[in-house]
Formats: sequence, C-alpha cells, structure tokens
Amino acid sequence: MRRRIETTIGQLTEQFHISRVRALKHWGLLTRMSNKLGSCLLGAFINQCLGRPLMKLKDLVLA
Repeated sequence: MRRRIETTIGQLTEQFHISRVRALKHWGLLTRMSNKLGSCLLGAFINQCLGRPLMKLKDLVLA
C-alpha cells in the first residue's frame, strides 16, 4: 500500500507537474488540480481495463 502511494505521488510530481500549478485564483487552482488528478485516475482505469499494471501511465500515452 505504501509503495503504491509513493509511486502515485512520484508520478503526479514528475509526469503531471503537480508541484508547479500556475493558477492565479482559487478556482483556477482547483480546476487544474482536479484535471491532473482526474487524468491520473482515468489512466489507471484504462490500464486496469486493458489488463496492464495500473501505474504505467507514461507507456499508455506513448503506446
């Protein structure tokens, strides 16, 4: 469980650049963060449907 959480946080910071959200207002921050988290969840769901490892998000985009 801990490894999955650390992997997810690592991917959010490296691939989705969640540490650099350039929003000017509160709603912009919420929108950008929800978009990034939603795309991560959607990628994991697609990988699960395809029978692939859940957190192989970069391979999903490049495939």
